[in-house]
Amino acid sequence: MLRFRLFKLPRAKSYNYIPVYYDERKKQLEKKICEQISDNYENRIKGSFRRSSKLKSKSEAIKSNIRLLVIIIILSALALYFLYY
Repeated sequence: MLRFRLFKLPRAKSYNYIPVYYDERKKQLEKKICEQISDNYENRIKGSFRRSSKLKSKSEAIKSNIRLLVIIIILSALALYFLYY
C-alpha cells in the first residue's frame, strides 16, 4: 500500500554528544587555586581603595569641585551662544 502525505513530518534530532571524563582531584585543585587568586585580588583591591581614599584630601576635593563648576559655566555659555545667535 502506498503512503501519500501532504506534509512531511520532522524527524527527531540526534546529537553527537561525547561525555567528558570528570577528574574530581583536578576539579578540587582548580577550585583551590581560584580561591587563592580571588583572595589575593580582593585584598589588593581593598588596599588600593583605602590608599586612594587616604590620599584624597579636602584641597583635592575643592579643586575638583571648582573645575566642575568652571566646565558647567563654559558649557552653559556655549549653549546660550548657540541658542541666541
